[in-house]
Amino acid sequence: MNNKLAAIISVLVSSGVLALTSLAFSPIATAAPAALPSASPGKLNVKTPTISGTVKVGKTVKANTGTWKAGSAVLSGADFKYQWYRAGKTIAGANQRTYLIKPADYKKKLTVKVTGVKKGYAAQAKTSKGKKVGAGALSTAIPRITGTVATGKQLVASTGCWKAGSAKVTSVKYQWYRNKSKIKKATKATYVPVAADKGKKIRVKVTGAASGYAKATKYSAYTAKVLATSTGAQVLRVATPACPAPPPPTETPGGNPGTGTGTDPAPAPQTTVTFNGNGGTASAISKTV
Repeated sequence: MNNKLAAIISVLVSSGVLALTSLAFSPIATAAPAALPSASPGKLNVKTPTISGTVKVGKTVKANTGTWKAGSAVLSGADFKYQWYRAGKTIAGANQRTYLIKPADYKKKLTVKVTGVKKGYAAQAKTSKGKKVGAGALSTAIPRITGTVATGKQLVASTGCWKAGSAKVTSVKYQWYRNKSKIKKATKATYVPVAADKGKKIRVKVTGAASGYAKATKYSAYTAKVLATSTGAQVLRVATPACPAPPPPTETPGGNPGTGTGTDPAPAPQTTVTFNGNGGTASAISKTV
């Protein structure tokens, strides 16, 4: 407001022509400050992961990420998170870069999702193409026959150590042969030659099976010809070694593994194999030493 206008208003007010209360002054409008734009997270430069390794039960496969970048920085190690899937469903606990394929994965498609995480960048995930899981291969051994190769004397088939991954194979079938012909109903771990076997050679076929693994078959070597009596008959004494026993628990102070009581455990029974006086039927004897 300039000085002349102020003087006029003063005269009008003093003369009663203008009431001061009738004057209304509008405040000067001020614009609100403009909001600053929020900083958007950066975008990672990602690749579709792949699965490497033999995709069969019992084998370990690995997720290959390819080169992921945050700007010019290459992601590595802790920048990645992993999750494995079986036929599109999350596999509990399978969140490492490598994965040991289980029997439950057999014939299903295996995929892995890789998530990249970097400060200042939005997390991004990519999933590999699926790979169908094939049957695993059993670890086998050549079976052996023990006993005296004569009619009326028991022969025993020892399978040796058969494994499905780290587990012992428990489903085993037997078939005994006379020369190249199957012997009817001779499907147990033992066989006693009969008169029809005289002059023939004997062998045994062992077939092992486990879930997620292909069946495997192994044949023993042939015996010598079966004799009518044990006199002069071939005696087979060496069995195929069985799977080694698991290692004992770590001993804690005190002598007794896992208890710390100071009491040593009782000695475990040990099994020895002996033969009868003429080198015939094998029998197992357990005794504590």
